[in-house]
Amino acid sequence: MTGNRTYLTGLFVLVPLFCLYVLQTTAHSRKLRAQLIENQTKDDFVAIVSHELRTPLATISNVLSNALAGVWGELSDEARAEFKTGQTNAKRLANVVSNLLDMSTIRAGRVSLEKSQVDMPGLINSVLESVKAKAKKAGVALEMSHDPYLGLVFCDPEIIVRVVTNLVGNAIKFTGDGGTISIEIQNGIEDILISVTDTGDGIAPENQARIFERFQQVDRTYGTGEKGTGLGLTISKELVELHGGALRVRSELEEGSTFSFTIPVYTREELLREAVHTEFKLCHQSDYLSLIVFAFKQKEFDELQANSTPKEWKRLLGEVETLIRQVGRSLHDTVLHYGDGRMIIFLRDTPKSGATAVRDRMVSALTPYGEQCPFVMATISCPEDSVTPDVLVTDVENLVEELANG
Repeated sequence: MTGNRTYLTGLFVLVPLFCLYVLQTTAHSRKLRAQLIENQTKDDFVAIVSHELRTPLATISNVLSNALAGVWGELSDEARAEFKTGQTNAKRLANVVSNLLDMSTIRAGRVSLEKSQVDMPGLINSVLESVKAKAKKAGVALEMSHDPYLGLVFCDPEIIVRVVTNLVGNAIKFTGDGGTISIEIQNGIEDILISVTDTGDGIAPENQARIFERFQQVDRTYGTGEKGTGLGLTISKELVELHGGALRVRSELEEGSTFSFTIPVYTREELLREAVHTEFKLCHQSDYLSLIVFAFKQKEFDELQANSTPKEWKRLLGEVETLIRQVGRSLHDTVLHYGDGRMIIFLRDTPKSGATAVRDRMVSALTPYGEQCPFVMATISCPEDSVTPDVLVTDVENLVEELANG
């Protein structure tokens, strides 16, 4: 009897507590779900509004440009000044709209990286060329240095250009006349470090964390005083993290600032695995991914390297890759080149029959190069030859070795 009474007492105490726990958990789950829905709704709203604003803004900009070009007659000095002010503001608003749309797209996970092997010094040099006039106008000198030997860089070149352009643009904006901006590319064990260092007035320690938050701006003494959207660094940070890297800042007041970001360096196997999975994600019309493997015979290629200068045999590889792209399916197809006479061409949404036709066309065009060094080409497809992307990676590695050394 006493045992039953204890059991009932326990039930009277525990059941209400359990019910209270369930109610609290349910309420928390509903609140969390409501917050997620609200955030998604906000992002969708921003994306829709930003997209709808693009067309009228483009129309306004065209009207202002035509007016300044004299399409409707000469303008007085006062009218020209007003139209230029309107054009400047229209461009600034268009930039705000573009950044808002990009931010909502990134947060929604709808950004697809179009990765390829990149000559990083050449890519960053193109950024410096594009901002050279702006830097000269601000009285700022631009410098670039890099390690002579860089690891394999596999990234989305357009996105990296955007990140570097933003960092260099900010540095120009906040560096005084007579200052210097230095871009350095360093080769690490696991990643490549790209740094943009300026000789501006620096950023206070309490502001260094929040500059990566949305719509945050920090007043600085030097520079043009231009105002942005407060989204540039936020977007850059998100885009770098999509690559598996990180964006950081190091700064001291009156000592300048260094913004640096990393991009992973891949071993040959990691590079192939990353490329295969990236290309599969970009297949839109079907589940087919075909690869064409090109390989100079290793023994003969080793002899070619021994009997020629690096410039000569590297030029040969460059010519072969260029011709492969020209006679292939598309100039934008991804081509991995290992630097030792082996290349892999990726054909999205292409079954093996289509890849075989492309390969035969390439073999015919590359015949003259076979006289300099014998080569072989083969095709492999997923899921026709390899049932999954991971199996495809292993099969391709075996095929490359077989072709080069067989």
